[in-house]
Amino acid sequence: MIRFLSLLALPLGLAACTAIPPQSPGARPEAYMALGTEPGWTLEITPGLLNYTGDYGDTRILEPNPGARPSFNGERYAGKRLAVDITHVECSDGMSDRRYRDTVTVTADAKTVKGCGGGILAPETLAGTNWSFVSIGGVSVAGDRVATLAFEETKLSGSAGCNRFSGSYTSDGTTLRAGQALDVRAIERNQVVLASQADNMTFNVDPAATTLLADATARVSAFTPEQKQLTPATLRSRRDLWPYMVTFRDKKEFNDGTVFEVGTKLPLAEFDGRQVKLIEPEKYITYTFSAETTDFYDACLQAVLSPGPSRVYQELAGVLSAGDSTQTVDLLGENAPEFLVIYHAADWCPYCAQTSPDVISWYRELKEAGDKRFQLVIISNDKSPEEFRRHLGKFGPAAVATPPEISPKLFVLNQTTGVRSRSLPDFYVIDRAGKVVIPAANGMPVVRVRAVLDRTKTL
Repeated sequence: MIRFLSLLALPLGLAACTAIPPQSPGARPEAYMALGTEPGWTLEITPGLLNYTGDYGDTRILEPNPGARPSFNGERYAGKRLAVDITHVECSDGMSDRRYRDTVTVTADAKTVKGCGGGILAPETLAGTNWSFVSIGGVSVAGDRVATLAFEETKLSGSAGCNRFSGSYTSDGTTLRAGQALDVRAIERNQVVLASQADNMTFNVDPAATTLLADATARVSAFTPEQKQLTPATLRSRRDLWPYMVTFRDKKEFNDGTVFEVGTKLPLAEFDGRQVKLIEPEKYITYTFSAETTDFYDACLQAVLSPGPSRVYQELAGVLSAGDSTQTVDLLGENAPEFLVIYHAADWCPYCAQTSPDVISWYRELKEAGDKRFQLVIISNDKSPEEFRRHLGKFGPAAVATPPEISPKLFVLNQTTGVRSRSLPDFYVIDRAGKVVIPAANGMPVVRVRAVLDRTKTL
């Protein structure tokens, strides 16, 4: 199936694939590099310095290079705060398929970590390696979308443009041969990638011998002009088309034991033009995937035809708590409020105690007048559930709030406002499209809250 026709521009083939080349075991480069994981660390050794970064960036040590002393099968650097032992024994970093020439042990302020360094070694077998297409027939295929190829024991898989392919292969050390195939997997400029349903074997045929180009043309002709203009590059800035939740098309497994089955939905945090960054809600950590392994592109195409609720509305819809247990707020249906009045506050905040009476009075008058265009949403910064319930109760049954344990995790709201840290109180208005229509004002807390309240009369 063609998933995103505007992207089909990269020919497929097995010529001129490249991995990171090995370095010969001669003289060391001017800068010797080493790295390790859990906790992440890096070390750079230059003729004049030892430059160590550890604990995922929290620890930094820079000191003069004391010079290398011979050690058993390697070298040792003994500085004041750093001791580095390099042993010429092959090493794997444990997080990728790369193998390194040396095993490296670093002791930084009495804390010891281990990892790998020196040149990257060539793989002994294709199984377990990943490659990128650089050229085909001497013609560069470099662009903003890299075609990739990954090998297992008897199968290969990869992506090219918006399409993915897989199948069996054999190798005699100099030549790769892919197996026979039956079903369409991809359409490229000069070939069609076909695959067998039984064993995923793949091969290529001339598209002129099929009806696929005509079918593709028919689908593109049904696209709107705006859909035809979409590319990964333009989608980077079209957050209005991004879905809030992204669905997996392929099963994904990680070394930490995390497994995402086909059909799993995760919130979208970012798209960089090639990959999507998704949030695992329970651990609240991000995972990065190729966009083609999800329904991201299809969702963006569909959003052109039928825009849904904004990502901010979708994010808040699932986490709001009502002041009255019978109170419900529909943020996703036809009766969704036109504007969300966002109020970052806390019961312990002295400035909030000054501004909240104005907000409460304004909102009560709106509800008594039957105005349904505005919904007050309190982003709670309270310190306990009891404090949160007491705080929310002051605003009456029509107000809703995000519980304090949820408020720091509202990544879409923070993206929309462009604010990473806030001073309380903070007060602004967002419309149904997810745009800030009345930004936070300047001045003393009471002044800036009243300024926003006055501007709501213009909406």
